[in-house]
Amino acid sequence: MSIYLIGFMGAGKTTVGRILADRLNQPFVDLDDYIADQAGLSVPEIFEQFGEGHFRQLELQAIQASLDQPGVIATGGGCVETPAVCQLLSQADRVYYLQADFDALYQRIQQDTETIRPLAQPGQEAATKARYLARQARYQEAGGQTINTDLMTPDQVAEWIINDLERRDHHG
Repeated sequence: MSIYLIGFMGAGKTTVGRILADRLNQPFVDLDDYIADQAGLSVPEIFEQFGEGHFRQLELQAIQASLDQPGVIATGGGCVETPAVCQLLSQADRVYYLQADFDALYQRIQQDTETIRPLAQPGQEAATKARYLARQARYQEAGGQTINTDLMTPDQVAEWIINDLERRDHHG
């Protein structure tokens, strides 16, 4: 069973995904890391050398390959920019949209000095917010459960998902 975590950058997809995979004893895949490993380049290098369109194509291929694989998959924040990805995710059974207030997300993004985010460089708050607002409907289109994470820790989000999975298993 594949469990997909979607949401804007900084929503906690990777952090929650690792916790969830550990608790469910499932493999964990961060799609950005997977794509970088396959390409032999970092995500910023892929963007710089080949453009966002090429990266989105690699992302689509990675999601297609993951559909029949068990595990917890943290998607890239922009995966919903590709209509074919939204369509694939809308057909997947276990998709969770980690939703959070923009200001909280932006603060997390700025505090995370280990992750280079090509689409959220310092001084680009207005552009990042516009991207956040534009993607909200796309995350909804991708289907699944929406979890507002503003007042939840990553552990609490993982627990919420586990409870939801157990409910689904017991109620068909």
